Amino acid sequence: MQVFDIDRALELYNKGLSLGKVGEHFGVSQQTIKRRLQLMGITIRKQSGNQSGENNPAWKGGTSRAHINRTTKRVCIENGVPLNQCQNCGKVFPHNLNRHHKDEDRSNNKIENIEVLCVKCHNSGWFGAKHNRIRNALGRFE
Repeated sequence: MQVFDIDRALELYNKGLSLGKVGEHFGVSQQTIKRRLQLMGITIRKQSGNQSGENNPAWKGGTSRAHINRTTKRVCIENGVPLNQCQNCGKVFPHNLNRHHKDEDRSNNKIENIEVLCVKCHNSGWFGAKHNRIRNALGRFE
């Protein structure tokens, strides 16, 4: 981390570094860099359009939730598993329920590994003593 120097920040930005990288260099937020450059009359580049896959800050190294939801729904329907009845408590709902991977591996979509659970049963097993999971500094489960 260096002492913030707006001229040096502009130089780095003009060399192609992103606002975030310039901010990291000086230990300030990208918003601070953006504001200071705009005050100098500098036009800010548009953010790169490629936010897919590993370029996305939310990337977790796998398949999207939408794909998993479609796949598990299809597997349940093909195997005659009702999507609106909890397999734990047996209660029937007017809407489709969560599909849970028993082994927590979202790529294992065998019917033996998928269970349809209501929110109450899913949360009691997921957050209860059964799993005792800890969140990291980003709020994600480790």
